[in-house]
Amino acid sequence: MNARPSILALILSALSLGASELHWQNGEWLGGHFVGAEDGHVTWRSPMFSEDFEVRIDALRRINRFKTDSKTDEPFSIHLADGSCLYGSITGLDAKTLRIKSARAGSFQVLRDTIVSIHHLKVPDAPLPALAGTSGWTEPPSPNHSSTSQKLWRMVPGASLQQVGWNRSASLPLQLPEKLEMQIRLRSSVRPEFKIELSAPGAQRMVVETWIDDVVLQGRIFEKLQTLGDNDHRLELTLFWNRTTGLCAVYDSKGRKIFETSKPPVNETRQQPEKKAAAKQPQKEKAEEGGGIFGALLGVVKEAAQARIEAMQQPRETPAADEESPASPGVTLLNKGPDLTLEDLRIRSWDGSLPSDIITSRPQIALTDGRILKASPVRADSDSVTVRGQGGKETRLPWDKVLALELVTESSPFHQAAPPLTEMWFTDGEWINGTLLHVRNEVASFKTTFSEEPVHFKISALHHLDFSGFKSPAEDKTDLASLDKLTISKNSLHGTLDAGGEAQPRWKPVGGLKPVPLVTAGEIEITRAAPAEPAVTSTDALFYLQDGDVLPGKLRAIDSRQIDLDSQFSSIRHLPAERLMAIQFGGESLKLEGFEDPGWQQVRGDSKTVTRKGKDAIDFEPGGSWGHPSFMQVHELSFLLHNNSFSALRLRLFCDGFSTTSPSTNLLFAHMGSEVCFGLESSGNQMDRQFRIRTKAAMPVRIAVAENAVEVFFNGVSARKITLSTKMRSGLGLVLEPFNLWGNGERKVSISSFTARITPGRVAAPVVNSLAREHALTVPRFRKEDPPRHALLAANGDILRGVIEAATADHFAVRSGLENIQVPRDRVKAAVWLVKPFDDINAAFEARDKEQSPPLITHWLLLNNGGRLGLKVTRFAEDSVFGTSPLLGECHVPLPQIHGIRSTTPPDSSAMLALRDWKLKFAPEPVLPESGGQSSPLLNQEAKPFKLPLLSGGDFDLSQEKGKVIVLDFWATWCGPCIKSLPQLIDSMSPFDSKLVRFIGVNQAEDKETVKAFLETRGWTFEVALDAAQRVGQSFGVEGIPHTVVIGPDGRIAYIKTGYESDGAEKIAQAVKKLLKK
Repeated sequence: MNARPSILALILSALSLGASELHWQNGEWLGGHFVGAEDGHVTWRSPMFSEDFEVRIDALRRINRFKTDSKTDEPFSIHLADGSCLYGSITGLDAKTLRIKSARAGSFQVLRDTIVSIHHLKVPDAPLPALAGTSGWTEPPSPNHSSTSQKLWRMVPGASLQQVGWNRSASLPLQLPEKLEMQIRLRSSVRPEFKIELSAPGAQRMVVETWIDDVVLQGRIFEKLQTLGDNDHRLELTLFWNRTTGLCAVYDSKGRKIFETSKPPVNETRQQPEKKAAAKQPQKEKAEEGGGIFGALLGVVKEAAQARIEAMQQPRETPAADEESPASPGVTLLNKGPDLTLEDLRIRSWDGSLPSDIITSRPQIALTDGRILKASPVRADSDSVTVRGQGGKETRLPWDKVLALELVTESSPFHQAAPPLTEMWFTDGEWINGTLLHVRNEVASFKTTFSEEPVHFKISALHHLDFSGFKSPAEDKTDLASLDKLTISKNSLHGTLDAGGEAQPRWKPVGGLKPVPLVTAGEIEITRAAPAEPAVTSTDALFYLQDGDVLPGKLRAIDSRQIDLDSQFSSIRHLPAERLMAIQFGGESLKLEGFEDPGWQQVRGDSKTVTRKGKDAIDFEPGGSWGHPSFMQVHELSFLLHNNSFSALRLRLFCDGFSTTSPSTNLLFAHMGSEVCFGLESSGNQMDRQFRIRTKAAMPVRIAVAENAVEVFFNGVSARKITLSTKMRSGLGLVLEPFNLWGNGERKVSISSFTARITPGRVAAPVVNSLAREHALTVPRFRKEDPPRHALLAANGDILRGVIEAATADHFAVRSGLENIQVPRDRVKAAVWLVKPFDDINAAFEARDKEQSPPLITHWLLLNNGGRLGLKVTRFAEDSVFGTSPLLGECHVPLPQIHGIRSTTPPDSSAMLALRDWKLKFAPEPVLPESGGQSSPLLNQEAKPFKLPLLSGGDFDLSQEKGKVIVLDFWATWCGPCIKSLPQLIDSMSPFDSKLVRFIGVNQAEDKETVKAFLETRGWTFEVALDAAQRVGQSFGVEGIPHTVVIGPDGRIAYIKTGYESDGAEKIAQAVKKLLKK
């Protein structure tokens, strides 16, 4: 789809910036707007759909709306038995209900029996009367998180603050009173490990933290408070601190005083305590501890004990690291363990008098002056609360004198709501637990255990809705691989494609009530679920067009003007030759189950070393191997590797047929007793970066093959993903064989359940040797007026260039040079249309053509057989897609043959990349004689080392020729001046001692057979190196031939001559003699 950038930008911004998020049970999510909820489903609006869509709540996990936090303006927080936390003003209380009024929920009643506690949030002398949301809490940046805005501390039910992770802190800036009381209650899934620090101006600090299993106090002194056992998962303490006098006392969870001290005020200018030299203990002989395991264990115990002593001693002798830069005034909580929950934290002013014990029984009334009354509330209005003490006496207390009402110690399970439930969180920490009835006009209605009537909340400050305990129906538990996938701006959403007869497809997400149409703009991709038997995964031919279309069809004929074809997808029967890029021909489909395909054969050994067992199992003995010359068209291999004690299996992927010398990707699998190992083969019969898994059983192995990578799985778990380079593949061959790993020799290996899979739409790229391609694209200057126009690619990588004079369904008639060749069609894997070398005029016309408006394309259809069509779709029908193309005309594609639909141009496949941009280039032009090249900037420079193959076999390596004079003559068989100069140069070089002087003719961009035939015809004998890609010629500044370079014994360029002169050979010989005299 040719979407306007402004529309696309609008859609992307709506999906990301400030948008709500709808999260499914399967982990997927979609941005958009929460419209409402009704009758067990949610209504959602997304810019990617032209209509709102509805999804069942039982298919969803949560809805995120605002990720920020805020502070409530309400005066009270009410904590309930089901974990809910409500904010509001108290308007009344009787024996049955508490009446609340809030800006968010209006007036409503809460059943009194469901109330756990009530906290006054507007107390002047209490910096922190109760926990109320995450507003104000800050977290330092983590080295593991690039975004400092991500909060790892979060509110959880019960108005608690929780963090799951290690070594993360949260701070709340507060102005601490001179005399304060702090109550704290912590819990963890294990023994709590924490540090809580109170910081005041003047570098005054008070710290309570854990050291191993001890809870210690640090401030003016260091003191152990209590020891925690492994089963102690909760800790509750009350701390009193007079910053002026130094008085400090700590009370435990039962209200008993466990520590008290009074120290004079600390001078703000701290002096570092003098470190005491540790007394040297006489070193005892290890024999005293005993040898063997007992002695080692005793040493470990002593080391642990010493570490504990040092840990306890260090705070006494050394100030904390951050004392030099005191923290901002307030409170900081650090989680030192796997998880930590702050259930309660209160900080208020204290009158300076220590209580003998703290009342911990419930009910109780905490007053702002520090007193605690053993009483329970009887009645209340908006101004005061009346409480009744143990003797029956009633007392009226103004609300501004009340800090908290604690009604019960533990909440009753009778008031816990039964699942399925919806949890509703607001940005200020208010939390409601219950059954969501509906959401209409930004108001959510809940049925709860704490109210007889539904309660209605405005959701303008909604943080998120969490759906828990819902059971998805059976149809939603389908494996995601069996569903279609919609990709929107890199977010994926599984569901079902619905072709509703319109110009845009419809989409039904998981749990959706009905399909909705997609919008006409934006980057959208739909991937169809792969059926067990994909419809039509192969075709007779693929016609690659210049504009990016790949049309499946059958070739009927080719002439100089057009290509005749048949295609079930297009009404067109003729294609202009200039619009074609290439034709790729398919063959018979591979048999993927077992080793039944005819291409499988024994590569090494005999019938005793390779034994077939059924259609999918093989036993290998040492010396045997089994292979297929073109099996790596597949995109997944799987088999069962059996345990044959100590044995190794090698898989050679992407080899050239069965060649042992061509590049390949060699995977090694080994059973080593109780372990299975995997890695890439490295030199010396080694395995690099070993992946190991403990098992004695047969191991299921799966190898997934992507465009440029291979990923290996053991029993469904990824072992390693390997990125493929050009040096790791040369063909489509696959060979399986035993391997001599780590010098253990080849041993018996057994595999079974061998199978393969081909991904719909993937087509194997033709195998093309890079040197052969370079040679095919290099055109001699004498062919400038009649360059080759086509190249035929064979299955083995051979290339025939020339002009296709004609073609039928059975053969090609090709003119190559002066020869006319008939090539059977079944020997051709691809035919490529070559591009002429561009001059300035060609380039200008091409640039103008590219500036023209492209045709309107609404969708790209990706087909199972490798085809792809860019169409203006007119209708997505129930069984087919209909559309038009300026070149292909009316098109009709059956829906089962489509594996993907995109709104933007798809990336080029590996096959397209291999067949694109076959641009010809001209070989260097012969030049007239000039100054001998003595003005070249290369003179006296170090010659660049190179290595080229020799016509007679072996290589010429310049780096190995130091100490000799080297004469390089760059030439070609079609170059007239070269042919004139070579005989003279051969004669002038022959008198020199071959141990002192070496003459090499460096042929430019011609194949071995052409050069060999040329020399044999003329009877010339001299060493010839083949510079097929002309890269060596380029490095020596060759712009025309003949071109001669003389390199001295010191490796520097001493003489350069370009062009032909009658005495040129004599001048070169003189230059050589001059170098030999030095």
